[in-house]
Formats: sequence, structure tokens, C-alpha cells
Amino acid sequence: MTTRQAAELDHAFGRNGWTSEDVKKLSAGNTLVQVLRVIRNQAEIVPKPKSQPALPKIPAPLIIDRTTPFNPVAFIGQGSTIWRGPKDGDGLIGEEEQDKRSLALTVFDASKITAANFQTGFYPGETVITGEVKLVRLTTQMIQADAKIAEVLYREEGQKTLRHLYDTFGVTWLEFMGTVLRNYPYGSRGVLLLRRKFSGLWIWNHSLISGRDFVASNWALGLAG
Repeated sequence: MTTRQAAELDHAFGRNGWTSEDVKKLSAGNTLVQVLRVIRNQAEIVPKPKSQPALPKIPAPLIIDRTTPFNPVAFIGQGSTIWRGPKDGDGLIGEEEQDKRSLALTVFDASKITAANFQTGFYPGETVITGEVKLVRLTTQMIQADAKIAEVLYREEGQKTLRHLYDTFGVTWLEFMGTVLRNYPYGSRGVLLLRRKFSGLWIWNHSLISGRDFVASNWALGLAG
């Protein structure tokens, strides 16, 4: 190699961002032989395929034990009950207001959940609706998950299923409209909700449906039959 060729090569290395370490690796072993084959069209460079991000692992289906119904007192506290009778009554007499279709489900399978399961009950152009309107709309659109399902999700070890729903769909708020609760001591109508804290832990709370407006970020969990 002439001095001029060496200078041209040195300039080419610098122009293309080569470092001294890169030049050492090129000079080692038979790397130059392989590069020469590419230059003479005897071989070609095949880019290394990009690694695909691992899909989040879907938790195993959860068993919903219907032999032990949801107990508002044990889960929420003394005085809490499931609403009974018409919505304009006192909530103490009559049939429990629960989505019977949800009460018939004995398994919650996260692999069957899609974005369509997270509902708001809003029509195009709406920004606010009342809780009672939301309840009526959602129960006609899809099975509404009941409070027992909320309890099972909440109590699952490590809350793996709730964490999966967040990781996959970005869900941070879930209302369970399939069970209407009578909130103590005021006798107002509400539902159970689960929401995610910044720490990643999910906690439970009440979501009033009587005398309260809902916004589009208040998602409810709908289920297929």
C-alpha cells in the first residue's frame, strides 16, 4: 500500500466515523477477507434483524367462586348493602340490583379482554352524562361486571390481572356497574370501582351514580357472554 493509499484510507475512516478501536477490530483475524468479498460482490451484508419486544404475559384465568356471593359488609364496611328494589325507592326492599348475566360467569379470562370491553356509555359529542343514564346505556350494550369480579381481581395475589390490563390497555380506572350498592349512611346509589395508584397498586372505592355526573375517562368493565 502506498503512502497516498494509506492517507486515503485514513481519511475515509475518519469521514465515516471510525474509531481507533474499530480499525483494530477490522485488522484482526480474517475480517478484511470478508470485507474484500463484499467489495468484489462475492458476498453481501445482511442486517441483523431487530429484536421484537416481548409481549406481556397474560395471567391465567381467575376462578369466580359463586358459592360465596359478594358481601358488601365484609369488603366495604358495616352498613353497606346491595341496592334492592326500584332506583327511586329506599334501596332496602325488593330484588337485588345486579346484572344476572354477570352473576352466571365463573371465570375471568384476561386473554379474552379487548379494548372494546372498556366502556363509557357516551355518545359522540357528549362530554358529561349522569350515572343513571350511564348505567342504563351500558347494561344494554354489554354484560356489566359485578362486584364479585371486582373483589376477585382486587384480592388476586400480586394483582397480576389488573397489572396486565394496565400494561396492555393503559387502564387505570374500572367501574363495576353490574352491582348497584346502597352506600351507608346516606342511602345513595353507587357502584364499586378499582383504580390504579402511581405506585402501581390498585385500590377500591365507591363511585356514586345518583346525583353525580360522569366524564369520558370513567371506564366501566363490560364482558361478553
